[in-house]
Amino acid sequence: MAASQPPPPKYPIPFLPTEELTSDLYLITTTTTTTSSSKQTLPQLQRGAHPNINKTPQTLPGNASVDLSPASIQSQLQTTVLTTKLNTMAPHLWLISTQSSASISPLHKQRILGREILISDTADLHLIWHYSRIFLKPLPRYLLSHAFWEYLHHLSSSGKLHDHDQEDILPAITGFLRTYAHLIQSETDFRIALSHGLVPEDIRFEPFAKFIKRFKNLPNSQASPRFSFGELRLTRLNFWAVVFLRQRHYFNVSRQYETYFERFFGPLLFIFGTLSVLLSAMQVGLAAVAMESVDEWAWERFVSVSKWTSVAAIFVVLAAVVWLSVVLVTKILGEFVYALGMLWKKRASARTNAV
Repeated sequence: MAASQPPPPKYPIPFLPTEELTSDLYLITTTTTTTSSSKQTLPQLQRGAHPNINKTPQTLPGNASVDLSPASIQSQLQTTVLTTKLNTMAPHLWLISTQSSASISPLHKQRILGREILISDTADLHLIWHYSRIFLKPLPRYLLSHAFWEYLHHLSSSGKLHDHDQEDILPAITGFLRTYAHLIQSETDFRIALSHGLVPEDIRFEPFAKFIKRFKNLPNSQASPRFSFGELRLTRLNFWAVVFLRQRHYFNVSRQYETYFERFFGPLLFIFGTLSVLLSAMQVGLAAVAMESVDEWAWERFVSVSKWTSVAAIFVVLAAVVWLSVVLVTKILGEFVYALGMLWKKRASARTNAV
């Protein structure tokens, strides 16, 4: 009877060893031999060329404070790659964003939209935009190494990762890298990425394009729940974080009282201006009614014009308020109906595929 083949890994490495973009890391596998059998121990992750191993810092490339021990690597990934809060909100993110992992504008379009690219070293803010700014996490050099991915698979299969991290870290990394397949779609995007430090400066476009293409069409089942969605609007995240996270906000960008209260000035000025016009029109109307007994023809005409002008002003203000309210409600309902339709379509497709 033929020996049974081991099951394929749940989260396979998407790229080939020959397609890696950094060769700083490699694995050393040792075998422990006893009188009865031989046993392979957990491979060790090393940095540098084999002959110069003692001359190369044994830290993660680009992270001089993180050594190559399993505990340090896991702590680093927990801090910078996991998107715990967004994974918690993932079942409800259809209220915030288009239900597509491809809903990501390439970097050149981000510039066209007038968005300033801000660097965030944690994935919690990756692809979150706030008015004219968008937060992006740079690609860590070690994630471009095939040996590093192999090492993570060894850690996962050997139980060296905590239980909750075994199902989180690999899909988080996969989903994160998949976003760059949408952010960088041309050499123009690649140049923008280089200028903002989003990719290591020694990498060239053609090898990168070949590498990142491996991630573009990966299914959502290979990625974290957060990465089933693309760009997310911070104002909406802050609004729904109160409901789904029981927090005051998702991320607070207003650390100064002045900045915090500035957001209320526009609405308050609109309200005060509207009330001022209404009250002034009502005052003119009342004054005109009180002067209706004037006998002179000129004053009588002026009073009549004042009275009807005040009524017209009130009508125009109320019509503007109603129109703005209708537009706002229509836009909100339109987005909600569209999101709900996409949700139903997605669930119907999932049921069809299951059958």
